[in-house]
Amino acid sequence: MKKFINVLLSFILLPHLLMAGIGDVEMREVYARECLIKSTLREDRKEKIIAALVKGDISHLSENVSENNRLRKVVADEFEKGNLVELIPSIWSFDLSSLYYKTVPLFILQFTNLTELNLSHNGIETLPKEFAASFPALTSVNLSDNNLKEFPHILVEAESLVSADLSDNLIS
Repeated sequence: MKKFINVLLSFILLPHLLMAGIGDVEMREVYARECLIKSTLREDRKEKIIAALVKGDISHLSENVSENNRLRKVVADEFEKGNLVELIPSIWSFDLSSLYYKTVPLFILQFTNLTELNLSHNGIETLPKEFAASFPALTSVNLSDNNLKEFPHILVEAESLVSADLSDNLIS
């Protein structure tokens, strides 16, 4: 009976509750599990991703650096494909470093509750004009080790921003 209720929650009620911002931890876990059910990842890796999604912190999924990068890429790809979207309001920290992005991935602009965003070690040359408006709660952004050629003036419009790491770019 509990399994039936969980399935009912995940497919009928959960998306609406999460979008309304009232989803609890157990409901987010059920939803994440259902979204990843067809994934070919090993079970231990799925569990790491689910735990991170429930916590709202997509940054440190494994002690092993290369596994951490792979798992963060899986999560980013799932969001980019339109999966897991009901969890967007609960994500407050997202690490997209070292994932070889040449531009800021557009899917990330939906994460309006982010307070921390790491886009370091990619190949990003500019920020989209919607960047500041997309993240009203953003307090910290790491854009180090990219290909920014000039200071991204759009950051000045980010009212909550306290820290922006722009080191090791091409800014003169």
